[in-house]
Amino acid sequence: MISTVTETQLPELVPLFRGLPAHSVPESRGDAAILHRLRAALAGDTRFLVYRTEGVVRGILAWRPHLVPGDPRRIALVDHIHVEPILRRRGIASRLVTRFEEDIAEAFDGWTVEAHAVNAACAALMRRHPMALTPQDAAL
Repeated sequence: MISTVTETQLPELVPLFRGLPAHSVPESRGDAAILHRLRAALAGDTRFLVYRTEGVVRGILAWRPHLVPGDPRRIALVDHIHVEPILRRRGIASRLVTRFEEDIAEAFDGWTVEAHAVNAACAALMRRHPMALTPQDAAL
């Protein structure tokens, strides 16, 4: 099941973010620091979609609006797509992106990721989704 995260659900995301590489969550790796960062992001303009199985968060997609000065397009920037390693290669990330595209379809012209975040798996995922823009196309 995929759903949008509310403030009260943020603690459920901590274990998944704990498993991300240190550069993805640069503050202290403690749970309190991760939760503080998630609360600050949600209080700003970041939104989170989660994939749950048996009530446990197994995948996450975090995104925010991205304005490029002088560019009239409305672009959404995906900050994180992460699925628990044991559940990868089962279409969970693709399902998260499909739901994300449905959610942003009326308000945005497309989406992208930061150029440094594009690895082979990310590039393949983006090719399968029609609203995806390469970082170069999105002028990042």
